[in-house]
Amino acid sequence: MDISNKLTNLSERIICGSLIGIILLISCFLNILMIRTIFKVKNVFTKMPVWMILFNMIIADLMKNLVQITVIIPQTFLINSKVIRDYRESLPFAILCEFDTLGYFAWTMLIISLTINRFLTFYSPNLAKKHCFKTIIVTIVLIWISGFLFVALKALFQIIGDYDINGYQIVGYDEINTISPTSIELFHAIQISNLIIPLFLFVLYLLSYLKVRKLVTVSPQFSAPTSSGGSPGNSVNFERIIFFQGLMICSAYEFESIVFYLGNYFVAELGLEQTFYPTILINCLNSAKAVKLEIETTSTVNLLAAAILTSQIL
Repeated sequence: MDISNKLTNLSERIICGSLIGIILLISCFLNILMIRTIFKVKNVFTKMPVWMILFNMIIADLMKNLVQITVIIPQTFLINSKVIRDYRESLPFAILCEFDTLGYFAWTMLIISLTINRFLTFYSPNLAKKHCFKTIIVTIVLIWISGFLFVALKALFQIIGDYDINGYQIVGYDEINTISPTSIELFHAIQISNLIIPLFLFVLYLLSYLKVRKLVTVSPQFSAPTSSGGSPGNSVNFERIIFFQGLMICSAYEFESIVFYLGNYFVAELGLEQTFYPTILINCLNSAKAVKLEIETTSTVNLLAAAILTSQIL
């Protein structure tokens, strides 16, 4: 590689690394803002057990942010320096890489739990309210335990998420032929599940939207004042909130999963050296999860207010 190519590569890494850094700053700011919001109005959130799911989603997202800050960004800027080579061989690096797996697994399971909880809130409010606090606590504990078990199984079957220095590849596709056939099958099964889950969540959001729309049509009083105490005329349109949430969350989730799933095709078609940009895109999407989570948090109180009215109507 001549010096002009080296300079171009360096400038690309500086620009892309700075982009990820900016997104991470916004993501961390939103996560901290959401934590502050929860504790600021804890007297409200403590009456709504579903807030615990949101809080744990914030923690899972911060874990992924930690990996971006300590693993992705240093390798983007320092490239193949001795510091990075030594760092990659260290125990802290290996642990931090597994934080990404744990955070992603927990975030996925928590968003599934949150979506199912909202679906049941509108279709079976009595079931959603029954033992709600205990059910959510147990669900969250099981999710984190399952996450640690998933990380252990991933290590046992040698499904390695490596970070190649030259190609900057987030998943070790270049090493996938060195692991067992069972591990490869499990790896692809995980990829397929990541494509199916967003579609499943969107169906639940769509059904919830249709249910609320029907209730609003049948009972016009199905609305709640805004947090500012406005009149019913200024009430939040819950059906639009639900539909927008489902569309935003599931579309972004599905797009990220598709890019991740097609990673091996990028390697095959472009070559390992040209996978820099798809990988940067994946990391930008990972860093931007707090934006989706912010949408979840800002309308949670309104949706739960709608759930209370639903139980009264039904």
